[in-house]
Amino acid sequence: MTGISVEEIESSANEIYTLIAYFDKPKEEQTIEEFDRHSLQLELAVEKFKKKNC
Repeated sequence: MTGISVEEIESSANEIYTLIAYFDKPKEEQTIEEFDRHSLQLELAVEKFKKKNC
């Protein structure tokens, strides 16, 4: 593991959790554009987290 701090891990994890929480919204409240944007943001956040921690 690199020299990443607990605060950085928590920040990344909170960002990922917040993005995942979006998908709990009822489908009727989601637009395709929002879904696509959140999916991409989630993918990027996970990749960023992996790069920092692997």
